[in-house]
Amino acid sequence: MADEEGEGEKFEPKSLLIKIAVFICVLFIGAIIFVAIETTEAGKNSAIHILPNVVEIKNLTSKYNISRKDFERLKTLITKNNFQQDEVKWTFSRAVFLTFTIMTTIGKVLKI
Repeated sequence: MADEEGEGEKFEPKSLLIKIAVFICVLFIGAIIFVAIETTEAGKNSAIHILPNVVEIKNLTSKYNISRKDFERLKTLITKNNFQQDEVKWTFSRAVFLTFTIMTTIGKVLKI
């Protein structure tokens, strides 16, 4: 019986190295994909850049009972804050960190 308890899986350094190599490859490929997506115009643009037309402005100012001047100040504030957010650029190291966080939080253990 003592022999049966010790018959579990043996530690194999080769298997561990393969798993680490796969993890690192997926980590860097994921980071490259995130950087590619987030540095495109589609990744930078958001709905905030789509400014309302004149009819929509009239509807918004009447619906929320604000003056045109207040609406313009609000629009300027939103645009200014959005440009400040655009200053935060996606770097490869930030993408690696995000990918690592995703992999370790919701990743699944693979049996190789």
